[in-house]
Amino acid sequence: MRLNGDVDLPANAVAKIGTTSLLGSLHIELAPPTDQPPIGRLHNGSLIPLSPGDAYPSTEQTLAALSLVLNGGGLGQVHDITEALATALDGREHDARRLVEQLNAFVAHLNDQIGDIIAATDSLNRLVGRFAAQQPVLDRALATVPDALRVLNAERQQLVTASDQLAKFSALTVDSVNRSKENLVRELRDIGPVLAALADAGPSLTRSLSLLATFPFPNETFENFQRGDYANLTAIFDLTLSRIDAALFTGTRWECDLTELELQWGRTIGQFPSPCLAGGPHNQGNPLVIPYRWDQGR
Repeated sequence: MRLNGDVDLPANAVAKIGTTSLLGSLHIELAPPTDQPPIGRLHNGSLIPLSPGDAYPSTEQTLAALSLVLNGGGLGQVHDITEALATALDGREHDARRLVEQLNAFVAHLNDQIGDIIAATDSLNRLVGRFAAQQPVLDRALATVPDALRVLNAERQQLVTASDQLAKFSALTVDSVNRSKENLVRELRDIGPVLAALADAGPSLTRSLSLLATFPFPNETFENFQRGDYANLTAIFDLTLSRIDAALFTGTRWECDLTELELQWGRTIGQFPSPCLAGGPHNQGNPLVIPYRWDQGR
């Protein structure tokens, strides 16, 4: 073939042969390839191989295909298909219309989710990639699982026995809890006042901690006692028996013994108020509110 000099075609151009009409002559068509990028340029002496070449249907091929269709090759099937569709849609036009509308809405929603579908596909692709990267580990795990299953199968009886014993232990535990529930509730109810009293004494208990470092002087007034290089101290030592009794023996087996002894001696003036004065043999009542007697102490 000879080409005009102004024709620009790649070296891998494709050649097709065909006729311009039913009774026309044969012509050759040269065009760039559609399945690969153009390479180079046709020049004098270039050779186009037959493998990428093609040919348009000839007149004989067209008439033979038309004859096959007209002689029952496909028209009968088209007629059967059309008649079956008409029978299926007869009386169901509204249902078919709603189906088409629902399909349209579904396709629209699916189109709106294209980004999410692509993102999910990418995530699945990355997950598969990680599995592929861990293939040796998975292979070892798959090779180890059968051995582990055989070990479990060999210990099946022991596992069943352990599960049965655990069930019995659970039953005993539930029974014990049910039996001790009332005692536990009673103990919690009894400990409530103790905790309440401890909570009420919380501020006093916290403030008493400040006395530990400066005992017997409170930390709040310690600076009134220690003034630089000298200290102020005013002390009153009360060694009466009632004071010693209340300070040292309250709550012991000797409680009120010293107070009773002091009462027997008749020493009641200036006596330290004590619970021992109420309900005892002297029956003086509350020492803070009882009236003073002029003959007291005689």
